[in-house]
Amino acid sequence: MQLGALGIFGADGAAAQVGLRGEVGVTDSLLPTINAGLLRTLAGPVRVRDLQLGARFLPARSDSLVVAVEPGLSLPLGSIGADAGPLPTTSGSVDPTLKADLIAGGAWLAIAGLQARFPVVDGRDALRQGPFARADLRAARRIGVTVPWLGLSGLRQAAHADGRGSLWELAAIAGVAVHLGDTTSLGALVRVPMWTDATSTYVVAPGLSLRQVIGGAPADAH
Repeated sequence: MQLGALGIFGADGAAAQVGLRGEVGVTDSLLPTINAGLLRTLAGPVRVRDLQLGARFLPARSDSLVVAVEPGLSLPLGSIGADAGPLPTTSGSVDPTLKADLIAGGAWLAIAGLQARFPVVDGRDALRQGPFARADLRAARRIGVTVPWLGLSGLRQAAHADGRGSLWELAAIAGVAVHLGDTTSLGALVRVPMWTDATSTYVVAPGLSLRQVIGGAPADAH
């Protein structure tokens, strides 16, 4: 189980998201997942995020290499149009999703991640949103129980069916993971946009997360 919070601060105000992620270990290499969240938008109201269901597969898992692939579905339970900063907009439609992660190395780590959503039907507002994708590349170093990291993140929101909503972004990202025990870890991160084609953007997006593994399995804090 993972609980996370993300703040988004800019000239137009502040937004915040709180999310909860659950994983159930069916086998050592298959974990069904569920993601839910609430978002306080820049305009002020609190809105529900779309519910996401997935199945996380681990085709490679060793001390020096972890590969995870998570296909899934985004279910239209959220408030249509809820978005802020680097977060995908709730779509009001059932959308295929894909997440993938790679962690390679020993004391030094190379970490790559991908998150994507592919709307294929119109939402409840009769608008089909454009595909969303975010790719991260990070370098990390194990120092005792901590893993500080630094990297770059690219984001692309394709235009919606009405021609609006197109966005490109390149951001610097940094953070640290801290193992508090075999089953508990803390994480902190910050995202700062370096370039975007948006007319207005946020200045910084810091986040915190707590991961607790129930049942005695080791926690992966990367």
